[in-house]
Amino acid sequence: MIKLIASDMDGTLLDERGQVPEETYELIRALRERGVHYVASSGRRYDTLRWFLEPVADEISYVASLGTQVFADGQLLDREASRRSPSCGSLRRARCSTACTSPSTRTTTPT
Repeated sequence: MIKLIASDMDGTLLDERGQVPEETYELIRALRERGVHYVASSGRRYDTLRWFLEPVADEISYVASLGTQVFADGQLLDREASRRSPSCGSLRRARCSTACTSPSTRTTTPT
């Protein structure tokens, strides 16, 4: 069973105009109703991600600033100033058991 979906913004979630397609918000809400948590992951700052995803901003989690900031339920869970990304351990503590397969790939396993 899938419990968490994380996606990048640029080249993945954003359309050719650099905007989040309106139907994406509906999809994120439908996933949540099925118990699947959505995480926006980006090199962008947290406040910028919240602005992009404003209609669902309080319903999702964030891995921001190239993985150095992790936010869930409106709380900063982890912040790292070094190049080592804290996102796997932080999301594991917050939402699910997460396995890192590479610095840019996250896969979710059932807890």
